[in-house]
Amino acid sequence: MGKVRKMTATTFAGLEEMLGEELLELGARRVSPVRRAVEFEGDTRLIYRVAIRSRLALRVLVPIRRMKFRTADDMYRQALTIAWDRSFTLDDTFAIRVSGNHPAFTNTMFAAQRLKDAIADSFRKRHGKRPSVDTKDPLIPINLHLSATGASVSLDASGEPLFQRGWRKETGEAPLNELLAAAILMHTGYDGSQPFVDAMTGSGTIGVEAALFARRIVPGMHGRFYAFQNWHDFDSVAFEEEIIEAKQELLDRAPATIVCADEDKAAIGRARRNAENAALEKDIRFHTSKFANLQPPAEEGILVMNPPYDERLEVDDVGKLYEEIGDVLKQRWSGWRAFVFTGNLQAAKRIGLRTSRRIPMMNGGIDCRLLEFDLYKGSRKHAGESAGHEDAKPLDGGEVDG
Repeated sequence: MGKVRKMTATTFAGLEEMLGEELLELGARRVSPVRRAVEFEGDTRLIYRVAIRSRLALRVLVPIRRMKFRTADDMYRQALTIAWDRSFTLDDTFAIRVSGNHPAFTNTMFAAQRLKDAIADSFRKRHGKRPSVDTKDPLIPINLHLSATGASVSLDASGEPLFQRGWRKETGEAPLNELLAAAILMHTGYDGSQPFVDAMTGSGTIGVEAALFARRIVPGMHGRFYAFQNWHDFDSVAFEEEIIEAKQELLDRAPATIVCADEDKAAIGRARRNAENAALEKDIRFHTSKFANLQPPAEEGILVMNPPYDERLEVDDVGKLYEEIGDVLKQRWSGWRAFVFTGNLQAAKRIGLRTSRRIPMMNGGIDCRLLEFDLYKGSRKHAGESAGHEDAKPLDGGEVDG
């Protein structure tokens, strides 16, 4: 397992630095965040560990060749020289996934076709025949990432995207991605020891991810299959040792209360069933309740909500909704740290409370903010912290950046 490989873990825009820190904790070396990805080095076993444990990676890629070219034929000629039979055999099916853009290609299908031609012709030249393409369930998925001047070709170690944890079978109208939910939790500092409330849970993504955090359950614990398990150098013993090590860290139950609430009874039903799929239904309390009627389960803790933005999920009066959120936070949730994740920055101003942090994040193509509100009981001086802090209070026009 000592051979050092160069690797790339992809992620969402804005999460590169956070993913880099996670990879360092997992044992990666020469970590370098780039646009929507992190480049790093490690041995083969690190591929397994990242795939099993990373909460922020979309895919783990192992580069084969970086190419610079101007035309599609130039790319074909360079790809033809790659020793593809070192990566897979005639008996293996393959497929090509294309991302990015290059002036030589008007669409990603054309780019995939030219790379497929190069792979097929390389095998014919060396072995007299070519492996088959299987776009639905390939044994060897290949990633072609185009840029303005060339492309990088990689083996996709993941197969299905890593954010697909395996437990979420049901979604609502505007579901939050599991990876994004994990990033939100990391920004809050949640570690499972604090009471936690997901106040507008939808299909339960944030709440279930919180329970996974609390129980120390890593994303790869739900028995998924990885593309690297089809590689001819796959070390099943090392892989199983990584799984066993992760299982040894599990907690039998969540250390503190976790609540998922939503005013939509159908949403709570979906959240409950998703939690059951993850075998976490005993760790989460489910409530069908409007936020205005929800009672804090403890004197302090972490509250997270992802209210509608009035885009994919429309509401009658989004400004009034956010104003009511601010009123309830002031009146009922003092002592808690509240986080509101939203893509409607104008409506968020109606919350009317001073933010302690405003963290830029993306949700699909929507520019969002994770807004933190420290809802102190009395002054910070009274709470044993430094003086000079005012209680959470209304501001003229709010203080949300636009």
